[in-house]
Amino acid sequence: MTFNVGDVIGGRYQIHRIFGGAGRSGMGVVLACYDRKSGSPLALKTYQQGFYHDKVLVDSFKRGALAWIHLDRHPAIVQAHGVFNIGERLFLGLELIATDEHDRNNLSHYLRDPIPLRQALLWAIHFCDGMEYARTKGITPHRDIKPDNLMVTKNRQMKVSDFDLAGLGPLSAPPKGNADTSGSATPGLSFINIGHGKFVAGTPPWMAPEQFEGEADTVSDIYSFGVVLYQMANNGGLPIRPTSDGDWGKAHASRIPIPLKGKLWPIIAQCLAKSRVERFGGTNSTSAFTELREAVARLWEKAVPGEAIPEMPKGATMEASDYSDKGVSLTELGLIDQAMQAFKKAIELDPKYPPVYLNAGVALTRKGNKTEAVKAYKKALSLDPTIAEGYNNYGLLMKDAGDLKQAEAAFRKAIHLKPDLTGAYENLGILLSESGRKDEAISIIAKAVEHDPSNPGHRYTYGVTLERMGRIEEALAQYQEAVRIAPNNGFYHNGLGTAYRMLGDMERAVECWQEAARLDPRNAICRFSLGITYERAGYIDHAYRYYKESTQADPTFPDTYYNLGLMLANATLFDEAADCFENFVRYITPQLAPHKDKAAEYVADFRKRAEVVRKQEEDYVEAVYNHAHHLLNLGRYPESKVWLDRAMERKPDYAPAIVGYGLYYERVNNLQSAADCYRKAIQTDPGYAIALNNLGWVNYHMGNYPVALEALQEYVRRAPPDQEKWVEDAKNLMEEIRRTKG
Repeated sequence: MTFNVGDVIGGRYQIHRIFGGAGRSGMGVVLACYDRKSGSPLALKTYQQGFYHDKVLVDSFKRGALAWIHLDRHPAIVQAHGVFNIGERLFLGLELIATDEHDRNNLSHYLRDPIPLRQALLWAIHFCDGMEYARTKGITPHRDIKPDNLMVTKNRQMKVSDFDLAGLGPLSAPPKGNADTSGSATPGLSFINIGHGKFVAGTPPWMAPEQFEGEADTVSDIYSFGVVLYQMANNGGLPIRPTSDGDWGKAHASRIPIPLKGKLWPIIAQCLAKSRVERFGGTNSTSAFTELREAVARLWEKAVPGEAIPEMPKGATMEASDYSDKGVSLTELGLIDQAMQAFKKAIELDPKYPPVYLNAGVALTRKGNKTEAVKAYKKALSLDPTIAEGYNNYGLLMKDAGDLKQAEAAFRKAIHLKPDLTGAYENLGILLSESGRKDEAISIIAKAVEHDPSNPGHRYTYGVTLERMGRIEEALAQYQEAVRIAPNNGFYHNGLGTAYRMLGDMERAVECWQEAARLDPRNAICRFSLGITYERAGYIDHAYRYYKESTQADPTFPDTYYNLGLMLANATLFDEAADCFENFVRYITPQLAPHKDKAAEYVADFRKRAEVVRKQEEDYVEAVYNHAHHLLNLGRYPESKVWLDRAMERKPDYAPAIVGYGLYYERVNNLQSAADCYRKAIQTDPGYAIALNNLGWVNYHMGNYPVALEALQEYVRRAPPDQEKWVEDAKNLMEEIRRTKG
C-alpha cells in the first residue's frame, strides 16, 4: 500500500499531508488525515512499505504503539487515539499537531530562529512534566529525545512524541539478538541495534554515552534533553560533533562541549555530564525529571521575575469510552489479557456503555473463548439493539457453531442497520457461497468491494467466490488487486497462485505459492499446492519437502496428510503412510468426510504391508537397497546413507548399492565421489549398464566432456531394452556435447 495525498485509507481516513517516508525518515511515515466518520483531524503513523518483513523494526513500531496506548492522556504528551489494522497494516492514530502560520509543529522548526530564554524554560517545564508522567506509567526511558520528537502546538505547548524505542517497564522486555552495536549511524535517523543481549537505540547526535553500550534510563533521557537545551540556547547548534571517522559514540564519551554564555548554561552542563551520577537524577534516577524541573523553576524565578510559571492545561480524565478504545488497541496488538483489564475498567465506570461489551466480545473471540464472546455481544445488543457491528460479530459465532440460519439473519440485520458495514456483506457472501447460493453470494460480496475497494480482504473473498463459479480470469484480477494492496499477505498470494494454475500458467503459480510460503510460515495451503505441483512434475524430493512443511505449518490441515500418505506408500514406507492417514482421519473436515472410510482402509492395509516389507528387509539385500533408494528420492539423504551402509555390509560387491552411493554423493553435491562410485560399480559388475549412464552424466556436469561422451557411448551400446527412455536421453546429451562442447 503506497500513500498519496487525497487517498482514503480504509474508506474512512482521507490523507491531506504526508510527513516522512522513504529517504526522509527512519522506518515510519505519518499521514495527516481527516476522519470522515468523526469529522476530526488525526495523524496516522505506520511503517513504510519496505519494512513489512523487518521484524525488529515492526516490533519497535508495536512497542511504541503499546507505550503510547498505556500513556492514556496528558497535556504534555501527544495523545494516542488507538491502533487500527487497515489493509493488513497496523496504524497508530495520534493527536494531530497542526502547523502554525510558519508551517511549524515541532521543535526542529523553531531552532531555525533564536529562542527566548522564557520560551526555552517553559518548554523545559512541559518536557519534565510529560516525561515524569510517562515514568509513573512505566514508560521509561524514552531513548529518542530530540527536536523532531518534541511537538509544539500553535499555542506553544510542547508535547513529547514518538515512543517507538521507549522502555515498557513490566509490560514487555526488549527483543534480543546478535546484531552489530556500532556507534555510528546516519545523523537524524533513529537506529536500533540488538547485540550481546543489549538494546542499543536512539539517534546518535542526541544519545547519551551509555546508550551506545546498551545502557539507558531516565538519566540518559536527561542527557538527550541537555543536547536539546544546548540547541535552544545556541541557534540549533549541537554541543558535540562526531569524530573524524563518524563515530558518535566516541564523541559523546570523550568530547567536551564549548560552554555557552547565558543563565541556562549551568543547567545544560549538568544535563550533559559524562558521568551519569553528576546529572540530574544521578543518585536516584526516579527523581531525574523532578530535579531538572526544580532547577528550571528556580531559574524562571530569577529570569522572569514577578511572573508565575504558566499552568499547564489539564488533560481530560479517562472515561469509559477511552478505556474501551484502549482495550481495542491492546487487542490489535495481541495483548488480550491487558485488553480485558481495560474493558473491565470501562464497565466499572459505565456498566451501560454498549461498545465496551462489543469490543470485549472481539477480544474474547480472538482468545478462543467464544461462549463468553456470545454473552458479550448479547449484552451489547440488549443495551443498544441498533449496533450493527454486534449483529455482524454475533453472526460469525453462530456460523462457526453451525447455526447458519441464525447467522444469516444476523448478517442481514447488520446490513439493514448499517448499509456501509462492508464486513457484514463479506461474511454474508461467504455464508451464501458455502451454502451453494453462489449467484446470490457474488452480488453481496460485490457490494462489499463497491463500498470499500481498498480493502484487500473483500477483494480476496470476491476472488474466491468468482473462482468457485468458474470465472477464473475475473478471480485472477481480484487476487491481483488484493496482492497489490496488501503485498505481505501470504493467503492473497496463494489465491493468486491457484488462479494462475487454473489458467495453466504453472510457472507463475509456483512463484506465487513460493512467495506465500516465504511470507507466512503458518500457511499450510500454499505449501500443499507446491507439493502437488512438484509431485505431478516428477520432482518427488521437492514435493515431499513441501508436504512436510505443510504439516509443520498446520498440523491439523488434513488434505496434506492424504497426499503425503500416498507418496510414502509408493515409496514403500508403509508405517509412515499409515500414520499420515490416521492424522487425516483425526483432523478430517465435513467436506472430506466421503474419504474417511477409504483412509481407514489404507491404515489397516499399510500396517500389514509394513510387516511384509520388514520381513523382506531382514532376508534380502535388494529390499534394503530399495529402502535406501526411496529415501534418496524423497530427499532424506542422511537416512538413505544409513540404509546404503546396511546394504553394503550385507553384500560389499552389490553394484546397485554402489551406484546408490554415487546418487547420494550427487545429491549432496560431491560430484567427484559420485564419479568414483560409478567407476567402482562398473568394475564390480560390468553388466550393470546404468552405472555407465550415471558416469556420463556426472562427468558432463563436472565439465569432463570427453569422459562423459565415452561413458554415454558405452552405455548406449550395453543398455537393456527396458531402458529405452534413458538411452534416448543419453543420445540427446551426446549430440549436445558434440554440437556445443566440441
